[in-house]
Amino acid sequence: MNYLFTYLGNEPNYIKYCLNTIMSVDKEANIYFSSDFHSNYREVTHLPISEITSELTNEVKAINIYKNTNYELNPLWSTSLLRIFYLLDMSKALEINSFIHFDLDVLIYKPFEDLQKYMVKNTLNITPLNEDELIFGYSYSDGISNYSKITHALFENIEAEALSSNQPLNEMKMLAKVFSQKPELFNLLPSLPNSDQGYLFDPASYGQYIGGLDGKRRTIFSKPWAGHHHYVGNAILNEEITVKFKHRKPVVVQDKKSFELANLHIHSKNLKKFLPKEYKAFN
Repeated sequence: MNYLFTYLGNEPNYIKYCLNTIMSVDKEANIYFSSDFHSNYREVTHLPISEITSELTNEVKAINIYKNTNYELNPLWSTSLLRIFYLLDMSKALEINSFIHFDLDVLIYKPFEDLQKYMVKNTLNITPLNEDELIFGYSYSDGISNYSKITHALFENIEAEALSSNQPLNEMKMLAKVFSQKPELFNLLPSLPNSDQGYLFDPASYGQYIGGLDGKRRTIFSKPWAGHHHYVGNAILNEEITVKFKHRKPVVVQDKKSFELANLHIHSKNLKKFLPKEYKAFN
C-alpha cells in the first residue's frame, strides 16, 4: 500500500518515529515523502516538492487565503491546506490510484490489510473530528478521479473564501464544507464504539487525552486533555468510554468491551512514548 506525505519548513525530529512505525507495522508499505528539504530517510522515496507542483497548487499558493489573518502567524495552517493539493500532485507524478495519508504526528498500530473492511471504494475515507471538521488522523483515498473532484471542490471554496470579508476557514473546516456539499465523495471512519466494530480510528482526541497537547503552544503539556466540541472528547468527558495505552497498544473500553485503535494522533509530538511493540528504528 502507498503512503504519501508532504512537509514544508524545518524538519521536525518526530517524523522519523512516524515513518519507522509504518515500516515496522505494515510490511506492504511503500512510503513516498515530498518536501522542500532533502530527506535521508531510509526505505522512503523522496520527491522534491518543486518538481511535482501543479498549476492548481500554484494557484492555491497565489491566492494566499490566510494573508493578513490570524492564521498567517502560524505557517501550519497554510501548509496543512496546501498538502491536500500536493497529495494530488504526488499521486499523479507517481501514477498511483490510491494512497494512505495522515499527519506526521500519527502512529499506526495496524497494517492496512487489517483495515480494508472499513474503507469504501471511490471515496476519501477520513476521520471526523466533529460535525464541522474532518481531520487527517487517518485517511485512505481510493480513486484518483474522486480525490481530484475533492481538490477542485475545495479550490472553489478557497476562491469563495478569498472574496469573503469573514475570517477564512482552516483546512479541516473546508474539508467538512466540501463533505456537506458532496457527501458521496467521502466515507467517515469510525471513531466511537458500536457492536459491529473491531477497530477504531483516532481523529485527534484519543491521542490528546493519552498524551496531552503540544507543549510549544500549551502550558499543560503531557496532561490529559479532552473537549466537548470533539466527538471522542465529548464521549470521554461524559464517561461513556475510557482509553488506555497498555502493552504498547491503545485500547478503547466501553461497557467492559475493548476496541483496539488503529492509530493514535499524538498532538504533544512525543511519539517516542507511544511506539508499538513491533517498532524498529530504520532511521
